[in-house]
Amino acid sequence: MVRALVLCGAGALAGCDSHARYSQPPSVRDQVTVNRSIDLGRVSAGAEAVARFGVTNDGTSDLVLLGGQGCCKVEGCAELAGEFPLTLPPGQTCTLEAACTFKRRGHFVGKIVLYTSSAQDKVVELSVLAEVAE
Repeated sequence: MVRALVLCGAGALAGCDSHARYSQPPSVRDQVTVNRSIDLGRVSAGAEAVARFGVTNDGTSDLVLLGGQGCCKVEGCAELAGEFPLTLPPGQTCTLEAACTFKRRGHFVGKIVLYTSSAQDKVVELSVLAEVAE
């Protein structure tokens, strides 16, 4: 029912949204860039889909992705899994895949919490959006 895959590679991920950052000297910079919201568009009730979240280590030291916690509610589930902890070297990008199931017709908003070793982004909230049709 729930499957997730972690893909890592060098380079930047196009389309990532950056978020607020605190000023720190470059020697202690530890920042995460992640596309925090994925819109899957129109899906069918009872369907399964995969949401892909790009995570980039913009810091100067290793970033550890410690794991995640998804949610299940009446409308459906969005869950992140994989091999955690995962160490992401500076400048590297990973793609986290979250499995989603849709149970009821209507607007779906699934929240996933990603835990990291970042001093500034210890908890990163991810969202999966969809419009569920019958």
